[in-house]
Amino acid sequence: MIKFYNLNHLFQHSKSNNGFLPIRLLLAILVIYFHSFPICGKSDYLSQIDFPVSIGEIAVNSFLVISGFLVSHSWFSSKSTKSYLIKRIFRIYPAFIVLSIIQAIIFAPLAANQSFLSYTFKQIGILIFEVCDLVGYGFPYGGLFDVFPNNPVPGLLNASLWMIRYEFICYLTLPLLLYFSSRSNILIYIWFSMNLFFYVTNIRLPWHWILTAVMGDFAFLPGIFTYFYAGVLIYLFRSKLYFNLLSVIFYFGLLVTFCMFNKHLVHLLMVSIGSISIIFLCLILKCPSKLQRIDISFGVYIYGWPIQQFIICYIGSAIQYNPYLLFVTALPIAVIFGSLSWFLIESRFLRMIKK
Repeated sequence: MIKFYNLNHLFQHSKSNNGFLPIRLLLAILVIYFHSFPICGKSDYLSQIDFPVSIGEIAVNSFLVISGFLVSHSWFSSKSTKSYLIKRIFRIYPAFIVLSIIQAIIFAPLAANQSFLSYTFKQIGILIFEVCDLVGYGFPYGGLFDVFPNNPVPGLLNASLWMIRYEFICYLTLPLLLYFSSRSNILIYIWFSMNLFFYVTNIRLPWHWILTAVMGDFAFLPGIFTYFYAGVLIYLFRSKLYFNLLSVIFYFGLLVTFCMFNKHLVHLLMVSIGSISIIFLCLILKCPSKLQRIDISFGVYIYGWPIQQFIICYIGSAIQYNPYLLFVTALPIAVIFGSLSWFLIESRFLRMIKK
């Protein structure tokens, strides 16, 4: 007889021994793998076969689902809205600020085609703007300074940081929707359905430029909100959801089939069964309790792009712009930087919350 597992039961019995951290790290590694191709001026296999979503999209969307699930738990386990916001700020902001400073005084001078003194004051202004606005695109470095001019992707110091702003916006919208939804969570359903509609249909509102000015590019928002709130809904309905490994295998079978015959249904499939699959895999995967205290995924993600750009800039000819060689070269360096970010910055601020 095929056994189905209740997600709430798995979550309650795996809080100190689950796979959220290793899977998040795997997703960060997948992003570095995906970035290796455009940074080398190549296209990956899925792009060549016209697959409707890239490996990078799959990794980022999966990360958003996990984030929605875990952040929902953080909200319900927090004593107050203030406590919740402090947790979220301390989780992202310290590492982001340190990275911004490192980019301003170390990475940018090494990557820019100008002397350090010629742009010091401009750099300070950019640093203040990016930290206060929590944008961190890395684009101003390319807009005001000629960074990585000879790379296949010139002008981008750190393109990975575009996601940070949007994820933080998700953190801010969640307590608002949950607070005003009361026990019915009606606003969560409406918000998720609305974003899913815009995400699948790719329709833009006539006044989308207003949202773009306030929250970020409207082209990204529906998809980001859709996957994040898919994780939120899974958390809210976890006691009513049952899943097993056969369901995961069935999902991947459907995904391949839809990609061959009806690519428009791929996104719906990924948001629904795909989102539940990633949470289920996180809950059944066992990770040693000692490793549960080490989360280097965020650091690996935010340092991956500039490390890859520097490798291409300084030893690109040695690896012959091979994306696979770039990946295996950059990954251990990104892991080192991610570990330093965790042990020296992130973990220390997280310990401050618990005190």
